[in-house]
Order: sequence, then structure tokens, then C-alpha cells
Amino acid sequence: MRTTPVVPGIETYIARRAGLPPRCIMKLSARNQLPGKVKALNVGVVTAEVVVELDGGGELIAVITKKSVENLGLAVGKKVHAVVKSTEVMVAVD
Repeated sequence: MRTTPVVPGIETYIARRAGLPPRCIMKLSARNQLPGKVKALNVGVVTAEVVVELDGGGELIAVITKKSVENLGLAVGKKVHAVVKSTEVMVAVD
């Protein structure tokens, strides 16, 4: 019986060839990669709100699928990176 989770795709192949456990190995083009830790998780039926306390101060809230929370093994206190990729950012004032 297999004890490690199976990660489909090229990542599994590369990891096995390197003698490593399967995991996602990638670089991202998004420049806004903000390190932090999970401050709170509000998991619903389909989606989850993830509150990330940023290492540089402040916090960011992301809405992702419940399945992504499970796949990433997210829990309060876990170190994460918030990755922001957007073509536009709006600023408003009263």
C-alpha cells in the first residue's frame, strides 16, 4: 500500500528521477510573491477564504476552492506564499 500521495504529471516523474518524494517543482512568472503564514481559514462547501498574514506586515485574503485547501494541506500557522498575477489594479477614493 502506497503511503505518499500520488501527484499526477511531469512533477512526479521529475521527483522520482531525482530520488525525491513527489511534489510540485516550478518557477512562476508572477513577480508579486508575498511570503506569509495562514492566519485564518474559513472553509465552506465549495470555496474557502484564506487569510494570509504577510511577513512584511498587513494581511491578504484569498478565495480558493476547498479542494485546493485540502491538496495544499493548508492549516493555521502554515507558511505560504500569496501570488498575485493581474493585468490591472484599481485604486479608488471618496
